[in-house]
Amino acid sequence: ALVKFGSTSNNLSFLLLLRFLIASLLFLPVSVVIWKKIKKSDVPLLITISLTLGANFYFQGLAMQDLPASWYVVIFSLNPIFALIGLKTKLTRKLIANVLLMFFGTLLFIDFQQVISNHLSISLLYVFIGMLTWVLYTFLLARIQNKLSDIESTGLTQQLALIACLLIWLIQGFPIGLSEQQIPSVIVLGLLTPAAYFLFSYCLRRAPTFGVLSQYLEPVFGVLIGFVFLN
Repeated sequence: ALVKFGSTSNNLSFLLLLRFLIASLLFLPVSVVIWKKIKKSDVPLLITISLTLGANFYFQGLAMQDLPASWYVVIFSLNPIFALIGLKTKLTRKLIANVLLMFFGTLLFIDFQQVISNHLSISLLYVFIGMLTWVLYTFLLARIQNKLSDIESTGLTQQLALIACLLIWLIQGFPIGLSEQQIPSVIVLGLLTPAAYFLFSYCLRRAPTFGVLSQYLEPVFGVLIGFVFLN
C-alpha cells in the first residue's frame, strides 16, 4: 500500500533506494559482525540474493502502479504453494486442502470486470516475476540462516537490497524527487519493513509451514489498509 501510494514509474527506483538506505542504517551496529561471517565462497550466493531482491522490489513496484489490488493479491497468493514445494514440506492431505481453500478464497477479491476492461498483461507479468523472485528469496534465506541469526540475516537482506536498488537507480539515470505526500511513505517503509523481514526469518527458521502460509493473511490486511488509507 505504501509503495503504491508513495511512488510513480518515474521515481520508483529513487523510492526504493531511500527505503533501503534508511533500513540499512538501522543495522549499522551489527554490520561488522555480519560481514565477518561472510566468506569468499558466499559471494555468488550474495550476488544472487541481491539480484533477486532488486527484481522482486522493482517489478512489484511497477505492477502495483497499474494492477488492480485484487489481481495483485491473487497472483501473489501462488507464492506459498511454490515455496512449500521448494522447502520440501511434506504435503499432507490436510495441508493441500488448506492451501486450496486459501488460494480459491483469494479469488473472492477479484473484480473480473475491472480486469477484462483494462489491458494489464505486462503488469500481470511483472507481478508474476515478483512472486517467483519472492519464492527464490525464501529458499536463499533458508541457506543464509545456517550462518547468520535472524537479526543478521535481516540486516544483510536490507544491505543487499540497497545495493541492487542503487544499481537500478544508476541504470535509470539518477532520477530524484519525491513529493511531500510521498516522503512519509518512504520513511515508514524504511522503518517498518525490516521488522517484517525479521519476523518472516524468525518464522521460517522455527515454523516454516506457518511462516509461508501466514502470507495468506495479506489479502485481509491488504483490503483493510487499502480501504483506510487509499480510499
